[in-house]
Amino acid sequence: ADDRRHLAHGLDYLARIRLLQLRPAEAEPYLNEALAIRRSLHPAGHPDIADTLQALGNAALFAGDLAEARQRFTLALDMYERTLGTGHRFLGNTLIGLAMVATREGRFSDSDALLARCGNLPVAAKNSQIGIVRFHQAINAMYQNRFTDAGTLLGEVRASKPPRWTPDYYRQVSALYGLAGVCRDAGRLQDAEMLLLWSVEITTDVFGPDDARLKPLLTALAGLAYRTGGFGEAERRVQRAIQLCLRAGEEESEEIAALYHLYGELLNRTGWGDGNEFRAKAAAIRKSLGLRITQ
Repeated sequence: ADDRRHLAHGLDYLARIRLLQLRPAEAEPYLNEALAIRRSLHPAGHPDIADTLQALGNAALFAGDLAEARQRFTLALDMYERTLGTGHRFLGNTLIGLAMVATREGRFSDSDALLARCGNLPVAAKNSQIGIVRFHQAINAMYQNRFTDAGTLLGEVRASKPPRWTPDYYRQVSALYGLAGVCRDAGRLQDAEMLLLWSVEITTDVFGPDDARLKPLLTALAGLAYRTGGFGEAERRVQRAIQLCLRAGEEESEEIAALYHLYGELLNRTGWGDGNEFRAKAAAIRKSLGLRITQ
């Protein structure tokens, strides 16, 4: 029994590493095997089984399967409540997972209620979990165009960011990127830039300054700078994003084509150089990929 318990723990650990790397499809087999072992070792509803279900909920959430994620989180929450009580610290991550599902489904009131419950857990004030709660509350506020509330909440998050090497740390980047798009579409370009810069800060902190994950963030930042007349900043960001593409071996991709096109537009508009060369390069890449540049 001890050997099987250790095996389940090892499988769970390997799965969580895959989740941290945002590779949910690779995490699922490990978690399913760990779940089968734990169900054979423990009575129904044991917290170890709930732990694995909670991780499976994260895997489904990362994969975009909201219905499956909701089912898994709900099962885990029910097990925790029946075995540990309604105020135990283990409930926190599961409540956050359910709140994220509700947000993605547009059920903001349900999400806020789940986050409020999580924020009231005794452990929340003792670690960074309160920062995670405030972050997701800010997401809800921004999607409902309550930008002042969102700004206040994000200020609290800055003072209590999640620790490194947790799924919540990485989830912030995709959430901030999405929120930046919300702000951009609402004409709040300064807010959009702030959120994207924060995403760059997080990504750089975790993965380093030359990681390929920075490319879409820098591209979005360059587009914002171009729209607001910050041409020098736009040029620096475009050049850095192009360098990252080339370093990653992406000499012909839709992303680098868009960057070349933007760089050509920038050079032509500012008179800093002949942008037609870059526009032609972008068009050639798009043609080889079967894509079309929007003029």
